[in-house]
Amino acid sequence: MRGRLALMKRGAVLINVARGDIVAEEALYAALKDKVIAGAMLDTWYVYPSAASPTRTPRAFPSTS
Repeated sequence: MRGRLALMKRGAVLINVARGDIVAEEALYAALKDKVIAGAMLDTWYVYPSAASPTRTPRAFPSTS
């Protein structure tokens, strides 16, 4: 996944409106942190809150903005 993200133009924005684990979260985080791509818009969370964990954060990595 990192290799595919690296092929994108530096000003590109990844848009993911699919459900499920389509984009590797760690690779996307690295691409954003290292400014390989300009941004990402996601219509899905990597981890959804549940009744047992209602305050769960939707991501495993800190915000890059």
